[in-house]
Amino acid sequence: MKILLFTVALQGTDYHGAGWIASFIENLKKRDDVSLGVCFTGSGSRSTVDGIEFFPIDVFNSNWNRLKRKFSPAKEEKLLLPEALRIVEEFRPDVIHIFGSENAFGLMTGFTDIPCVIHLQGILPAYYNAKFPPGTSKKDIFRKMLLRNPFSAFNFLRRDAMYRHSAVREIDVIKKGRYFTGRTAWDRGIVELLNPEARYFDIWEVLRAGFYVDGGKWRNHGKRDVLQLVSVISPSTFKGGDLILKTAALLKKYADIQFQWQVFGVTSLGCDDTFLTAGKTAKELDVVPAGAVDADTLKKALLDSDIFIHPSYIDNSPNSVCEAQLLGLPVIATDVGGVSSLVQNEINGILVPANDPFMLASRILELVSDPEKASKLGAKSATDAALRHAPDSIIAQTIDLYKSLITNSTAK
Repeated sequence: MKILLFTVALQGTDYHGAGWIASFIENLKKRDDVSLGVCFTGSGSRSTVDGIEFFPIDVFNSNWNRLKRKFSPAKEEKLLLPEALRIVEEFRPDVIHIFGSENAFGLMTGFTDIPCVIHLQGILPAYYNAKFPPGTSKKDIFRKMLLRNPFSAFNFLRRDAMYRHSAVREIDVIKKGRYFTGRTAWDRGIVELLNPEARYFDIWEVLRAGFYVDGGKWRNHGKRDVLQLVSVISPSTFKGGDLILKTAALLKKYADIQFQWQVFGVTSLGCDDTFLTAGKTAKELDVVPAGAVDADTLKKALLDSDIFIHPSYIDNSPNSVCEAQLLGLPVIATDVGGVSSLVQNEINGILVPANDPFMLASRILELVSDPEKASKLGAKSATDAALRHAPDSIIAQTIDLYKSLITNSTAK
């Protein structure tokens, strides 16, 4: 069978190290019964690597097109869709597999008779609703940026308009789609709300290979002079950078412990709360923005840490949590979006309310004082994650889905 994947998450044909989609491709290409094509937004020319045909779509290679996209978000789909449909006509797949309902590729479902299945990632309408931390608004951020750098301030408004457009478009994609894969009670519920006629399939995601190699290898480090906390977030305001700072401030003020809190994925943390942090910087609060790192560096940092903390205000199934669980770390996460489908409170981790630094600080101290509980939660999370993210099972489920879509299509 011929399968054509669409994604905006690859960089050229170098899909090694490009995250969980790369891992999915690596495992899917092993199947003898699959002829695979991958269409992605990026530069380059059509090529074949390891038996996979790669189709880059570079419609934003001109300054004029980039400018149109910046100031008219709807131009994205107007430029992208014709090229995507041209590649569909050229490759002639049996099934189209689209990664992400939030990008313009999802609109293809209304322009082709080939069965299209959309893999749910983040769901932007819900993310946009929780985009700004409590006590902070778009106007607040704009005003602060305007004083420092007017260009950055107006660029912030432009990016926000693009994000909002993508959120509105995603509702349209979900309402019109017929087949979806997801993983959590949260993303299933959103599909059932917006499109009760759609068919939803539970299929988890393949994680990065290195994390399977060291699955379950985390061991409790016991009492240390400096507690090692770790988080993985993005610069987005809804990822909870402010919650990290507020929690760190409480630990510094009220807890008799020393700690270092490494935060991967960002190079700065500027969303603080003066009421709780007294205006202290991340450095003064022993919070270290560690930037983006490769999988091996992150894995080593996780294995050397004591607790993994996920502070987001909204999320579906963050793979950073899944990777930490697979290694066997005890996880504390905010109970938002689909996170409770990953972390079962007091069974394989701990859930805390969003925007509650007091509870988060309290639960951190609880695990510090009860290493046996921390180890028990971590061991259970490793077992659950290994079963949930087993590559062979995920690929088998996906192949069964492809076959059923082809059968349904030819029966009409």
